[in-house]
Parts: sequence; C-alpha cells; structure tokens
Amino acid sequence: MNDEGFTLWECLCVLLVISILAIMPILKIEKWREKQTAASQLILFERLYERSQHSAVVEQEQSKVKAISSSQCLFFSYTFKGEKIEEKIEINRPLYIQKDSEVTLQSGSASPSVLETFEFYDDSTQTSIRYVVQLGSSKVFKYVEKK
Repeated sequence: MNDEGFTLWECLCVLLVISILAIMPILKIEKWREKQTAASQLILFERLYERSQHSAVVEQEQSKVKAISSSQCLFFSYTFKGEKIEEKIEINRPLYIQKDSEVTLQSGSASPSVLETFEFYDDSTQTSIRYVVQLGSSKVFKYVEKK
C-alpha cells in the first residue's frame, strides 16, 4: 500500500472548507444589497416629498403624499412645470411601511393640514424610521431608532 497522496475524506474536508470560505462573501454581499435597497427607497421617498413641497410653493398647486401599509405603496400627487403628476412607488423588502399616512400640502405655503408621521421599518438594520411633518411649515424631520 502506498502512503503518498490524500484520502477521500481529507479531500472532502478541504472542499468543504473552501466552499464555506467561498460562500461567506456572497452572504455579506446579499446583506449589503438589502441595506442599499432600503436606503435607496428612503431617499426616493425624501426626493418625491421635496418635489411635492416644491409643487405647493413654486407651482402654487396643492400636493398630496399618501402611504398605505396594506399594499406597501406610496402615492405622490403634485404638479411639475404645469403638468399634474401622479406617482406610485412600491416599497419592497426589507423596508416596510408601518402605518397609513396622508398629508395634503397647501398651495403657496406647503403647510400640511394636519400633523402626520410617515413610519417605516428597515428589517435589514432592525431600525424604525419616522418622518414627522411639521405643522406651519414644509419641514420634515427624520428620526431613526434602533430596535
């Protein structure tokens, strides 16, 4: 019997270790991708909210922003360069809309008619994100709370 070379078990153990080392970066990339998806959806919400504010102040047209938790959709209704625009944004995992919210931004001032909060939950970072719409102005404050 020749003692040179590797046994089948030794080869399988080496393949197992190499496989584990190859899979680890793939798992990290997937978690990073989830975080980036949530962040990009929040940025899109912020930009479209700003467009709605702009429409109310500059275009002198009433704008609406609505979040529906059951369908996980955001609806924006505003005017841009004289054209009425309706946008629907579907919120995808790992970000979730926590509660139904609706804000009407008054023409001329962008002042909301009621105090409202848009609430999201980011499952990838286990954080709660709230956008609080301030009465009497068009400002929105963002609060992030780690759960």
